[in-house]
Amino acid sequence: MNMMQRIEAQLLAPFDYGQLEPEVAQEARSVAARYRSRVQAYVIDTGRDLLAMKERLDHGQFLSWVKAEMGLTPRTAQNFMQAAAQLGHKCEIVSHLPPTTLYRLAASSTPAHVREDIVRRLEAHESLPPKTIEAMVEDAKEKAKRRAAEEKEAARWAALSPEQQAAEAKHRKSRARRKAEREVQLNRERAEREKRARAEAAEREVAALFLVEKMGKHLPRFLQLAKASGWVQGVITRAEELAGSARAAALRALPVPADEPMLPFERRAPRLPPHPPGTASSSRGNSLA
Repeated sequence: MNMMQRIEAQLLAPFDYGQLEPEVAQEARSVAARYRSRVQAYVIDTGRDLLAMKERLDHGQFLSWVKAEMGLTPRTAQNFMQAAAQLGHKCEIVSHLPPTTLYRLAASSTPAHVREDIVRRLEAHESLPPKTIEAMVEDAKEKAKRRAAEEKEAARWAALSPEQQAAEAKHRKSRARRKAEREVQLNRERAEREKRARAEAAEREVAALFLVEKMGKHLPRFLQLAKASGWVQGVITRAEELAGSARAAALRALPVPADEPMLPFERRAPRLPPHPPGTASSSRGNSLA
């Protein structure tokens, strides 16, 4: 953090003077006010010096000198000079403002009438916190930018022939219609994605409940093995193959045994009937049961 950043942080940090004795609080406020004045004087006085030297040095020489002798970036030097040029004559009025607020108020992009209005209100002792001043400046900049764009567009439109205006009006109408249709399509796709996401979440919940119910005390070990080996997807694929087999179809066609009630979140498949003794699939059928 450089010096100006430390100054900025100190100026913006709030302090509760209510925790102090009245006499001590008054003295502390006075010290803080003198400190802010010195900070303000540092910015304004440095800006004045830079403006004077800029007149006597070439552009490249000036930037090299500022960097070598003061350790300032070109932007910081420009901020100092703008503050001196725009607010140097009102130094006492703006002495309580932190550097960042001062720079924004003095910036060439800030409309002059807004700057003058803020200074006038400060002179009248109106309470304008730094954040409020910055918001006023940014709002004025946005309005000025929109107004400039509207004026430019109006001038361009006036320069068109009636035929060109009619053609462009038709094009704008067509573009607006396509934009509206695109918005409808995007909203529909968004709704479908949200619907799928809700359905997938519900399915994941059912699957999780199924695992908890079926695995019981073996669930932690199962999850540990699944995460370590990454074979879950293979198990799912094989289960899907079995679910589509003729044997699984026969399994689903059987009635549910009376001693095995279904869970509230699933339709439980009944056990496979045992194969006739001596058949090759007897052991496998019993293992699936």
